[in-house]
Amino acid sequence: MAEKEIFLYKADVLRRRAEAKTAMMAENMELISPEETRRMLYELRLHKIELEMQNEEMVAAQARYLALYDQAPVGYFTLSEQGLFLEANNRHDRAAAGYRT
Repeated sequence: MAEKEIFLYKADVLRRRAEAKTAMMAENMELISPEETRRMLYELRLHKIELEMQNEEMVAAQARYLALYDQAPVGYFTLSEQGLFLEANNRHDRAAAGYRT
């Protein structure tokens, strides 16, 4: 399964779990006043903006991590659980380029 497919699968599973929890907490929407509806809509919009800001921070942190990984003075490898090489940083790439068989 490709990385993007895994991400989409996990997002779909998370969505279904959230929908199930929402169904368990379902309220009779007719009993909610217009004022309460406006307040909840405001809270949802606010929460959405907070999540977007957290996502921006997470993307920036990921970029910093990747830069540290790639520019490390030693060779790093990322291995799968089965011990297969998934990724190597730039130091390893430079060392491998000088290696002759």
